[in-house]
Amino acid sequence: MGRLYRHLGLLLLALLVPWTAAAHARSISYAVWELHEAGATVRLEVSRLDLSAVVELSQAVRGSTWSAEDHQALRTYLTSRVRLERGGVQCSVVEGTFAILPAQAGYVARSWGVSCGLSGALTVRAELFSSPHVHIARVVEASTGLEAHRVVPPEGWAVPEGRSVAGGFWGFVRLGVEHMWTGPDHMTFVLLLLLAGGTLRQVGVVVTGFTLGHSVTLSLGVLGMVRHDGNLVEALVGASIVVVGVENLSGRGGRDWVLPLGLLLGLAVVSALLLPSEARRGVAVLGVAIAAAGYFAWPRGEAGEADALQTRTAVAALFGLVHGLAFAGALTEMQLPAGAFARALFGFNSGVELGQLAVVVAGWVVLRRLAAGWQDVLSAVGVALGTFWFIGRVFP
Repeated sequence: MGRLYRHLGLLLLALLVPWTAAAHARSISYAVWELHEAGATVRLEVSRLDLSAVVELSQAVRGSTWSAEDHQALRTYLTSRVRLERGGVQCSVVEGTFAILPAQAGYVARSWGVSCGLSGALTVRAELFSSPHVHIARVVEASTGLEAHRVVPPEGWAVPEGRSVAGGFWGFVRLGVEHMWTGPDHMTFVLLLLLAGGTLRQVGVVVTGFTLGHSVTLSLGVLGMVRHDGNLVEALVGASIVVVGVENLSGRGGRDWVLPLGLLLGLAVVSALLLPSEARRGVAVLGVAIAAAGYFAWPRGEAGEADALQTRTAVAALFGLVHGLAFAGALTEMQLPAGAFARALFGFNSGVELGQLAVVVAGWVVLRRLAAGWQDVLSAVGVALGTFWFIGRVFP
């Protein structure tokens, strides 16, 4: 009972984590700039949840209808925050070009044209929201098909000369590394896997299971073979953090048939997220609850070390399937040409793995030096953050 009370106390302390700093931890926006002789046309997609945090936009974004004043406020905000410069001079917005585009669930999409000078280096600037917001930009030359892409840093992105699809592999590798390092929820999940302890080989086996899982759905998502609700996938990422964090803090016991039954039922229910249904948010909550209940019912105390390692690896792989769909969004929203998919997929996934490897190596070295009490504190903080992300994304 003493251990239980200690963990409850840790969870209460974790609730004091500054939630507002984490509210938009998976905040991502996408822009495609198509260059032509007179200037450019931009297509921008941004989360409604992120826009709702902007005071002058919050009422319009949360409502079901937009007034003319709401549209004007959004136009002013977006065009002033996402900009293109040529030769150090800001390109001007072309009147009458601001238009509404179809967007994925939970997002707002707009396009507009800009007029630029005829010479000078290009710079993309994106100042939509405060850190840790991630803005992914793609620049395409309409006449030649040459292109470049990357996560736009706070100081802006000076688009390199000689942009080309053929030479874009390392750009996608860098994009994958940046996406991993700028995604605190993915990093939190990996670190919680490390907190479970074990040798470096055992940790490597579990992380490999996670890698295999997210590589599968990343590929399927980018190739368009699996379509999903982006907000709910991100919510399930938060749920995966909660499950792994709680497992780190507590033991499990129960009948051995509950785990496979619970996981199968949970996955069957969660798979309904792929269907266009108004009830899918409730379905997501139910699916997570069933899967988590089955997982925690697995009799860890009666299983050998090898069985426990296999179970944890299998669960990491299952959660990897969810994380992979979240990774896929970074590429699918860039509207890549068909000829670039294979290169983008391989490069981006390689970058994600390199970024993950750096987190695992550095994290394992640091976490192994922490006392058990501090490891419990970190797990409790992970549970608190995961709970917040899950609830905030299911009910934005």
